[in-house]
Amino acid sequence: MNKNALYHTTAKNTYEEYKKYILEFNKKRMILTIVLLDLFFVFIAVFTKQILFYVAALIVPVIEYFSLVRPMKKVYYSNKLAVDAVLEYDFYDTYFTKKSVAGEDKIEYNKLLKIVETKTNFYLMIAINQGYMLKKSEMPEGMDDFIRSINIKG
Repeated sequence: MNKNALYHTTAKNTYEEYKKYILEFNKKRMILTIVLLDLFFVFIAVFTKQILFYVAALIVPVIEYFSLVRPMKKVYYSNKLAVDAVLEYDFYDTYFTKKSVAGEDKIEYNKLLKIVETKTNFYLMIAINQGYMLKKSEMPEGMDDFIRSINIKG
């Protein structure tokens, strides 16, 4: 930890954390796809009176989930530097740094696209599909309030 940093935390880039991240940002698309396909199959089932279309409506959520999870696993394990990497974050007044075996990044808060908070994590997004994952359970006391107070508008 840099002694000038306001907060320091580490995060292990596990497959489970990556999966939570991907599902968080794809859940709206998944829900929309499932609802539309289910409505389509139920509509056809009602008019054709074929049980097969009801069954199809039941398996659509399973297919949608696995169509996202399977490539997710392949992508995660394809980056050897990221698999189970331990990332160190230092937070300052106007920026934060992330250090790993791959190098160091310095990101000014006003360059962030948005900050997303879930029950267990913060995601500091630098693009629509790219961001930094922080586990709340690994943060020192007060850091969650600090992250909520970050002004990304600059």
